[in-house]
Amino acid sequence: MTDLIAKLKSEGNFIDAYLVAKNTLSRNIGNIAAFNEFIEIALEIAAYDIVFDERKQYVSDANTALAMFAESVEMDEDVISLIKETRVKINKVTQQVLIAEQAYIDGINRKTQDENTEYLNKLVQIYNEIKAAKTQKEFDVALGHVSEVEALLNKNAFSAEQEATYDKLTQQYSQAISSQMETINKNELLAYNKRAVACFNDVFTAFKKEPSKYKDESTLKALMTTKFFAFDSSKLFNESLVFYNHVYSLVFQETTDALKYKLTEWALNTVKLEK
Repeated sequence: MTDLIAKLKSEGNFIDAYLVAKNTLSRNIGNIAAFNEFIEIALEIAAYDIVFDERKQYVSDANTALAMFAESVEMDEDVISLIKETRVKINKVTQQVLIAEQAYIDGINRKTQDENTEYLNKLVQIYNEIKAAKTQKEFDVALGHVSEVEALLNKNAFSAEQEATYDKLTQQYSQAISSQMETINKNELLAYNKRAVACFNDVFTAFKKEPSKYKDESTLKALMTTKFFAFDSSKLFNESLVFYNHVYSLVFQETTDALKYKLTEWALNTVKLEK
C-alpha cells in the first residue's frame, strides 16, 4: 500500500484513497500490488451502506480492472490463481449488493402495500359515509375525502388482492354515488316544495284575510317577491304547482290592471331561491 493511500484510509477518506489507487493502477495496469490495492478498496466501498447504483458502479470498476489486468499482466500460475480468486471476491460482493438491494425493494413494497391496505380500508369507511349522506353538503364532503385518499394510493404496487378490492370498490362507489345523488336530490326537492307550499299558503291566507291591504304596490311586492315569486316553478312537484297556480289566480284577480303588469314584472325579475 502506498504511503498516500495508507494516509487517506487512516483518515477515513476512502473515496480519495480509491481515486489514488485507480490512478496508480491505470498507470501500472499490470502491476500486481497496484491491482490488489485497487480491488481491495473498490470492493470495500461497494460494501458500504450507500446508494445501490454507486455500490454497483464500484463493483463494475473492479470487474473492468480485473479484465484489463488479465490482458496486461505477465501470466504465471500465481497470477492465474489471483485472477480466479479476485473474480470470486467480486462475484461475492456483487451478490451481496443485489441481495441487499432486493431486500430494500421488498421492504419498500411491503410498506407501500401496508399503506395501500390502510387507504383501501379508509375508502370502505368513506363509502359508508356516502351512503349515509343526507344533504348535498355531507355528500360533497365525503366525495372530497375520496379524492384525498385516492391520491395517496400507489396502484402500481397493488397486490392481486388489493387490485380486486379496488375494482370492487370502484363499482360500488359508482352505484352508490348515482343512487345517493338521486336520493339527495329528491329529498332536497321535497324540502323545497314543502317550504314553497308553506309560503304560498301564507300568501293565500294573507289575501283571504285582508285583500284590501295588498292594493298598495309596495306591500304587495314585499309579500309576492319573498313568499311567492322567490320559488322556482320548474322545481315544483305537480301538486305544488296546482296550489301555486290557484294562489296566483286569486292574487291576480284581486289586483288592479296596473298591478297585474307589476306582478308579471316581479315574477320575471325576482331572484329564485336555490334548493
